[in-house]
Amino acid sequence: MIYFSLLFLLILFTYLYDYKKKTRHRKVAYLFVLFLLIIIAGFRYRLGVDSIRYESAFKYVVPLQTLSFHDLFYNGSYNPLFYLLLSFSKSISDNFFVVQLFHSILVNVAVCSFLKNNTHNLFFALLCYFVFLYFNFTCEVMKESCAVSMILLGSKYLLDKKWIKFYFYCLLAFVFHNSAIFFVIFIPLLKISHLWD
Repeated sequence: MIYFSLLFLLILFTYLYDYKKKTRHRKVAYLFVLFLLIIIAGFRYRLGVDSIRYESAFKYVVPLQTLSFHDLFYNGSYNPLFYLLLSFSKSISDNFFVVQLFHSILVNVAVCSFLKNNTHNLFFALLCYFVFLYFNFTCEVMKESCAVSMILLGSKYLLDKKWIKFYFYCLLAFVFHNSAIFFVIFIPLLKISHLWD
């Protein structure tokens, strides 16, 4: 029921703020939607196949206080930054909800900030995100969505051609998930071939 309530709210805000172009309380509406996106994913209960696997494996994660170099780089299952997120969460609580909440904050803030800065129809973009990507990003591909979040946060530097800062975010993305190597290889090729000018 809560998912349909948020869907209805996003449709309503799309009508009011994107179609009718009202400005009153627009920022409050955006922050309220962001809050709901974070809370719904953060406090979900065993939703998503990947999430359930991560939850089962979470009992073997060591807390930050006892984290070693070996734990971080040779754990076999996770890239270092994702394991660090798990370890930090374990330092706070043995409850997997802490991981879900931190992950939800990271992903939803990154996606919503990117949409806010790069679209004129913010609530329609948020509606599309909720319908097509939200559950996959927050409940299924948790490691990959962290990597995507780093790329989204770094995208402003890419657009401004601040390559070092952009590559810093690419590196963070790669340390969350190996698939981000695509950005490290593909973006320079676009630049070299002058397709990015």
